[in-house]
Amino acid sequence: MRGTALVALAVAASLLSTGRSNATMVSDHEAALRGLIAAAAHGQLDEQRLTPALADMVRPQKAIAQAELTALGPLQSVTLERVASDGSEIYLTTFEHGALEWAFALSADGRISNAMYRKPKAPAP
Repeated sequence: MRGTALVALAVAASLLSTGRSNATMVSDHEAALRGLIAAAAHGQLDEQRLTPALADMVRPQKAIAQAELTALGPLQSVTLERVASDGSEIYLTTFEHGALEWAFALSADGRISNAMYRKPKAPAP
């Protein structure tokens, strides 16, 4: 429960400056992440939706990301888990054949500024 409360507080704090509702912001960010995943799985990258710095970083990794995402199969769910100390939202994405954890953020102009993924950490015993 504590983690959920911290996510809610962090999201609420970020909304104070934007005037947007929590549901709208989370929905917009989730839609952007889903779109990025779908495009990357098909080997497509709309660089206009990325900040220039992120576009420069992901361009050389495009084929690797496509292979990894394709191997996971269709996307089944996207769940906001928490907000990191740098403001990035941490999402758990579940696919037909596995899962990935994403650090995801949008810049003030609405472009994707962070989209890093990794295999989720195993839960502590």
